[in-house]
Amino acid sequence: MKFLIIARVRQPPVEIWARLLPAHFKYLDKLEKERTVEVSYHLIGQQGDALIVNANSDDDLARIIGEDPLFFYTEREIYPLTTREAHKQRLEKILGITRPRARRWTQRSRVIRMFLRKKFRNGVKNGFMIDTILD
Repeated sequence: MKFLIIARVRQPPVEIWARLLPAHFKYLDKLEKERTVEVSYHLIGQQGDALIVNANSDDDLARIIGEDPLFFYTEREIYPLTTREAHKQRLEKILGITRPRARRWTQRSRVIRMFLRKKFRNGVKNGFMIDTILD
C-alpha cells in the first residue's frame, strides 16, 4: 500500500542537526534504492520532506518511520493513498452504479446499416456519416 508522508522537522540544536541531516539523507537514499520510497521531495521554504512510501503493513510503515535518524525531531502527517481508478470503482460499487455494456448490433440493425451504406454511397450523405446517425 502507498502512503504520502509529509514530514516537518522541528529545528534541533545545530550540533545535532549537523550530525543527523547527513544520516537522514543516507537513510532516504537507501529507501529509494530498495524502492520502499517511490519518490521524495523537499518542502521548499521549510525543513521537511514529502515522500511516497510503499509499505506492506502498518508494522512495515512504523519501521520505515521509526528508523529515520530525524525521528525524534520530526512531526509527520501520514495519508494512505489509492489510485483514482480504484477509488472510482469503490464509489461505483457503493452507489450501485454499473458500467454500460457494450452495444451489440442485432441482425436487423446490421441489414439496415448495409442498406443505408449502399444507398448513400459508402455511408455518406450531405457530409454526415450513416454510422454516426445509427449510433
